[in-house]
Amino acid sequence: MTQSGARKRATVSTRIDGELSSLLDALVREVRDEYGLPAFRSRSEATTHALKDFLGKRSKNRTIDLGSSFVVDPDNCNPITYVEKLGCGDHAMLLYHNEIVRRSVSSFFLSSGLQRGAAGVYLASERRMDQVTGELRRRGINTEELEKKGAFAVMSAEEWYLRRGKASADMIIGNWLKLAKDKIKEGYKVLQAVGETDCFFDNGEVKELMVYEKRLGKMFSIPMCALCAYDAARVEPKHFWSLMEAHGHGIFQGIAFKSV
Repeated sequence: MTQSGARKRATVSTRIDGELSSLLDALVREVRDEYGLPAFRSRSEATTHALKDFLGKRSKNRTIDLGSSFVVDPDNCNPITYVEKLGCGDHAMLLYHNEIVRRSVSSFFLSSGLQRGAAGVYLASERRMDQVTGELRRRGINTEELEKKGAFAVMSAEEWYLRRGKASADMIIGNWLKLAKDKIKEGYKVLQAVGETDCFFDNGEVKELMVYEKRLGKMFSIPMCALCAYDAARVEPKHFWSLMEAHGHGIFQGIAFKSV
């Protein structure tokens, strides 16, 4: 990452950290229960409550009991810094509500892996493959040099996930396994991948998408770290919960957490 990219990352990260810290401190300090006592004993408790409230609203008022399904660390729930700490075996879901979130989180996720010796791949919708390359360059990733070395590639999500408009979980997982093994043989430590998922929705392949994600599981058994990018406007509540159960980490706008 260039010095300019590093400064941008530090600025974004510091701003988000400050916003989260101020909000959590205010919740712990000011929110009271029906007896006038503090409603939260710690930042962690306030964060978990806020996350449950957020997820409950996203589920369109579905009644749920999350129990201990999600672990929120108030000192590590900034989406930017959270994705930079993901490593080999981690399977994360990014649920984005606008393109700024998608661009920021995915580029920091990729750059952190590349700096640690990973081979990177970005599966982009065909309509914006060139756009993605430009986004990554603006974030300080020298895509041209990395592509020459075989350390990075932007590929078509449609060609990777689909054959004649149809998806197959077996085929996709087989492709990942082969690519990860090839990159390890080339001397890279892990395959760091971002996958946009619009093509499943565009082609009516959401059911197979759910099968595929469930088969992958919360942790990979192959040398790979992946961030699956979902447009929040396209994810129905029933699919949201299936996806949360299939991923080990959730990254939303303003918060990130581990799913257990």
